[in-house]
Amino acid sequence: MTDEKLIEILEEATHAGCIAGDSITPVPMSVDSPGYRYFVIDGVCGFAWINIPAHQGIGRAIAKRIRQQADPSSDNYGRQDWNGWRRDSYLGSVIFWVSYFNQSYTRKMAFARAFAKVLQDHGEIARPNGRLN
Repeated sequence: MTDEKLIEILEEATHAGCIAGDSITPVPMSVDSPGYRYFVIDGVCGFAWINIPAHQGIGRAIAKRIRQQADPSSDNYGRQDWNGWRRDSYLGSVIFWVSYFNQSYTRKMAFARAFAKVLQDHGEIARPNGRLN
């Protein structure tokens, strides 16, 4: 896969994710303590990410770029990233952590689902994941 094609697909996926995250309205979360209450407009807090197998297609192309960028003399060798992507040796995949939308789990998951959908439309295996904080 050429660099141009890879960047084009990832930009398309990021754009779709941003639109999805912006267009969803989270249910506000109420935080209560004795004598004090405030609301978190973005809803519950959490994380989201997208897993893509690193042995084929886009995942393989991203893993290759991570390897090319890795510095064997670094303390973080093997944990280097490429444009926000990281290699996960346990699952044999590459992971994109959703860094958009502050801590809003709802918005981050909307981003992850839309991002994964674009990759799936291009014939890739992509799994959106998340967890509450």
